Amino acid sequence: MRSTSSSGGRRSDRVSTPSRVTVTKVGIVGAGLMATQLAALFVRRLELPLVIADVDEQALERARGAIEAELAGLVAKGRYEEGKARFLASLVHTTTGRAEFAGCELVLEAVFEQLELKHTVFAELEAVVAPSCVLATNTSALSVSAIAAGLEHPERVVGMHFFNPVGLLPLVEIVRGEWTDDATVATAFELTAKLRKRPLLVQDAPAFVVNRILTRLLRWCSLRSSAVIRSKRPTRRSSASACRWRRPCCCSWSARASRSTCSRRCTMPIPTASRCRKPWRTTPRAATRFPSSTRARLAGRDPRDGAGRDRR
Repeated sequence: MRSTSSSGGRRSDRVSTPSRVTVTKVGIVGAGLMATQLAALFVRRLELPLVIADVDEQALERARGAIEAELAGLVAKGRYEEGKARFLASLVHTTTGRAEFAGCELVLEAVFEQLELKHTVFAELEAVVAPSCVLATNTSALSVSAIAAGLEHPERVVGMHFFNPVGLLPLVEIVRGEWTDDATVATAFELTAKLRKRPLLVQDAPAFVVNRILTRLLRWCSLRSSAVIRSKRPTRRSSASACRWRRPCCCSWSARASRSTCSRRCTMPIPTASRCRKPWRTTPRAATRFPSSTRARLAGRDPRDGAGRDRR
């Protein structure tokens, strides 16, 4: 919002900064692979109380064990002290309900990519969290506007698309839906910066930005590969160049050939139309292309022996 002042005949344009929500507690819905990586990142970088909710108790136990194992690995590397690792592990709380999200200022869902399931999750969250709580989705393909449709406060729904593996890839797509307000986007940007990630603001479009570029690239590569495969045809090559032993060959380019290689010592196959019909040693046509010593060896004689002693 811009305001104009005419005092002293001067005009000043001031841009009001959208109010951000101060995040003191974070919630994550889901305990799968992506949700576990997000939880470990949040508890390490933010050092705030974290609530993980899932319908499966075993999945919650695996998520907690993975987070504790990652913290133990950092202690073994000397990056964390043992006391700090225990403190960070104590910040993680797991539950199968939704009541634990009541004090969260931001809740990120990382469930399966099903629109009906996400509608159910956000409807349950909206009944528990405060009106100022930001509801974020980690969807990579679904429309953020479609996810927010039907909620009482769709303006607080924003997309925060992290990439797998979460701890290594720095980019985070901040997806602005049709009803997302500036305060929600500013809160998502600030939280992403605290996570030491690079936020990228994108509009709500199919596949957003990164996956759209990736699908175009993969499609181009697929079409290119198909064109290269279709363009490959058997080529007419002389058997002397095809032979890896660089031996002369009696290739007659006949379709009635019976040999599969150009010589006895060569293992490189030759196209059917260029297979040899006779051994290369007895072919005068190939022998005429080489010096006299080679022709002598082809004829089975020792070139050092004038009498033509047979080497065989």
